[in-house]
Amino acid sequence: MRGFAVVADEVRKLAESSSNSVKEIARISGEIREELNRLSLSMERVIKATDRTVELARQIATSTTQQEERSEEMVKAVNEIASVAEENAAAAEEVSTAVEEQTASTEAIAADAQELAEMASRLQELAKRAGG
Repeated sequence: MRGFAVVADEVRKLAESSSNSVKEIARISGEIREELNRLSLSMERVIKATDRTVELARQIATSTTQQEERSEEMVKAVNEIASVAEENAAAAEEVSTAVEEQTASTEAIAADAQELAEMASRLQELAKRAGG
């Protein structure tokens, strides 16, 4: 009977060992489950952060496009202003030339008027001498 007691003791030890192993496996499974839950939550946060990053990138792209369009509009406006300024400068040059020509004509008319006045004065003297 001693042999049976030894076998029974071995079976009991094996059962305890199996029970301990099952408990250890259950504990490890629980830890793995908890770690998977944490990993899942972390992945959800990463996905949300990635979605936010993608949305921000879209907004930045839209803003950049709008800025480029506004910059192009500003360049066009500056070019138009430069063109108008060039036209104004040309017109001012034409006005200046016309004023110079008008001044020269006025001076010539004034000189002619002076000469006519002198001639009239001489004629008047000649008429006085002839009549008097």
